[in-house]
Parts: sequence; C-alpha cells; structure tokens
Amino acid sequence: MLETPAPHIQPKSGPRQHRNRALDGARATSAILVVAHHCATPAAGGPSPGPLIGRFLDSAGHWAVALLFILSGYLLFREFVGKILFQESRTPLPHYFERRFLRIYPAYWLSLIGAVLLLSSARIQGSTFGLFTLFERFLNKDTPFPGIAVYWTLSIEIVFYLFLPIFSAVLGVLLSRISTLKNRIRTLLIAIMILIAVTPVYIGLVVSSHQDDFRLTSAFPQYVGWFGLGMMLTVLAELRSRGLRISQSLCGLADRTWACWICAGVAFASMLAMKSDSESFGLFYQWSTLETQFTMVFLGATTFFFLLPLTVGTRTSRGVQLLGSRPMVWLASVSYGVYLWHLIVILYINFHLKLPHGFFGFLLLFVLTLVPSVLIGWLSSRLVEQPALKLAR
Repeated sequence: MLETPAPHIQPKSGPRQHRNRALDGARATSAILVVAHHCATPAAGGPSPGPLIGRFLDSAGHWAVALLFILSGYLLFREFVGKILFQESRTPLPHYFERRFLRIYPAYWLSLIGAVLLLSSARIQGSTFGLFTLFERFLNKDTPFPGIAVYWTLSIEIVFYLFLPIFSAVLGVLLSRISTLKNRIRTLLIAIMILIAVTPVYIGLVVSSHQDDFRLTSAFPQYVGWFGLGMMLTVLAELRSRGLRISQSLCGLADRTWACWICAGVAFASMLAMKSDSESFGLFYQWSTLETQFTMVFLGATTFFFLLPLTVGTRTSRGVQLLGSRPMVWLASVSYGVYLWHLIVILYINFHLKLPHGFFGFLLLFVLTLVPSVLIGWLSSRLVEQPALKLAR
C-alpha cells in the first residue's frame, strides 16, 4: 500500500492546506441534506414528500451525519499526524481544547435558549445540567434525543475531541520506539484500521443486547469507525503531499473524481437496496443488528469515496470546483448555525402553519426552513461563532 521514498529524497514538511475550499463545500452539502431530511421526517410533523423521495432523504440524512463525522476525523487529525510520524510541533493541547470548546458551546447555548423560547421548555427533554453541558445523552437512558434531536451529534463530537489527543498520545509513544518511517506508517495504518473495525464489533456485541438503554445504542464507539475513516484519509493525504509514495492504484482513483463518485454512488445505492423493505425514517434502535452494521459500512464507504478526490487527489475536476465555489464556501461558513437552528424552525413552522400534503408541501417547508435558517446561521456566525473563536489564544 505504501513505500518509503528513495534514501536521497527527503519527505516534504509542513501542514497540508490543499482543497480546503472543496471540503467547505462538502460541509455545506451535509447541512443542506440534513435540512431536507428533517423537513421530510414524520416526527417533525411535516408533509410527506412521497415514498421514493422520502426513502432517499431518509438515507441522505444519515449520510450527511457520516460526512460530518468523517470530515471531523480528517481535519482534526492532520496536526496530530505530523507529530506522530515526523516529530513536528502541533497546537498545544490547552489551545486545542479551548478552540474546540469555543467552536461548539457558545452557538449551541444560543440555540438552546432559542428552542426554549420558541418551542417552550416542555418540548425540550432533559435536565438543565445535562443539556447545558451536552452530557444529557450520557446520563439519560430513557430519552433517545435529549433537547432538540440534532444535538446528539454534538455529544458524539465532544467525545471525539477528548478521544483524539489520547489516541494520538498512545500512538506517539508506540511509534517512537519504531526506528524506520515505513514501519511507523504501517503501524499507524493498522491502528486506524482497528479503530474502524470497532464500529461493527460494538454494534454486534453491545447495541444488539442493550436496545432499551439509549446511552449505549448510539454511543461514540458506534461511530468511531467513521471518524477513523477520516483519519485514514488524513494519513494518505499527508503521505502523498510529503512525497511519500502510496498505492499507485489508489492515487489513480483519487485523481479521477468521476470514478470515486461512482464508487460512492454504488455504495449508497447498495444501502438503499438493502433497506428497501424497511420503513423509512425508522430510528437506530429499531434496526436489526445486521442492518445497522451494513448501514454503517455502506455510509462509511460512500463518504470515503466521496471525499477521496478532495483530500488525496491532486486534480481539480468540475465537481471539485463546484464544491469549492464561493456560494458553497459561504454556505459552509454559516452551516453550523443552520444545523443548530433548522429543526427549531421546522417545528415552529409546523406548529403554526398547515402546509399542503405531498411533494409540494415538502418543498414549501424546505424553502420556508432553509431561508430563515441560513439567515440565523449567518447571524450566529457573525455575532457568536467568530467572536468566540477570536477569544482563543
């Protein structure tokens, strides 16, 4: 899979900054799909777009979450890879945790206050301490989605923020005892593969036998494989950008966006075919063990191949250019606020308006949701998120 360069070639150093704009576009795509997914979700009270579109949007919403988690794994692991493999300096841990805290909590607290004011506290399930700290998901075994449903992903992200430095520190100690760079790279890849394998194993051993405990049926180990796929992309991208050769077939695939996206489409279509007999918008604890495992695998593969040309590839195709366009980059800059607020907007609209049934009603709800959510997201970015991050050292 990999080879070290010839002895006279020194690996290039420095952080990799390639294709950040396209990755922003990927994050914007995730935000749009999440909004569409929740506009079609019966639990939100909106009109059904029809069985075929509903089934697609159901799976697309889950893919959007996989995209968010794998992007986090890729982006956050980059600075740790330089330290682990090449003994380069990285952001001090206090600064790392400070930025992670300021990225998540101030905007989240504002949306939580908005949810209470617009929807009433009676519709926000969970304790004050648990919701304020985002720990409610770890304390409450009886409520699948404390607070507003989208908040559950923030709890998973926070665990990953804590897990990543620990995982990297252990790997750093282990790899420091290995003399050759080639063996250090192989050991790192094996460790990440083990991390990816945790997800189906956890689902088979824990989730399958604890269906009544929501603290376990959607916990971090169930999603760690997705983060691991992002970390795998980080390693491959770093090796290629530093002049360290990896599999020529993988490089060739990464440089052909159309081929990568066909692979992503096949994986996504396979998941749709597998779930053709299942009820749309079923919750995770209603799936069978095998269905959950294959869903996680197919969604992970879909996202991996979708992001491969954006991270490891070196050619700029039209698809990559579209993701890196100014509108997509701008939408990505407000996507966190859109993510936090869109379900609040959906619930508020469905409570006060009677929308027509069918696809037209769904489309109307999508537009009525997206426009104010983008506006609120822009205000959140300008007035809360950016000022908060400026406080970081």
